[in-house]
Amino acid sequence: MADSHPLFPAPSEDADPPEVQTIHVTRVPDGTHFRAFGPDELTSLEQIYQMFGGGQYTLLARNSSHITARVAYTLPGKSKPMNPEPQEEPHVAPAPPAAAPQQQTSDNFFLGMMQMMQANTAAMMSMMQAQSAKQTELMIAMMGQ
Repeated sequence: MADSHPLFPAPSEDADPPEVQTIHVTRVPDGTHFRAFGPDELTSLEQIYQMFGGGQYTLLARNSSHITARVAYTLPGKSKPMNPEPQEEPHVAPAPPAAAPQQQTSDNFFLGMMQMMQANTAAMMSMMQAQSAKQTELMIAMMGQ
């Protein structure tokens, strides 16, 4: 069995840990700011707190083509900007915006899709947890008879 990433443990002792080639960090509920990291660049919640401060975070583990795991963490404290604006050098003239509006539209579309997928995933997970609890109650009731 392969070693698991500290932020993405194996779902059970018998299961293989998820493959982690990149980690995407999104702060909830805004979901509009995210950063991607290599698996060796981000290995602890303390690093997330030092970079971004407190808040609710969703971490996605990805291999080359798929999401392999999703975890949610809540860190106490005040949030920091995830993508701070770069400071301009005083002697450098700003470059004219070329294709930024078209790219921004594309980015907004994909970010909107990610937010919708997160909401759907959260609702699905909640429904699955409720179903699992009902099944557990049923099994306990059946075993008690």
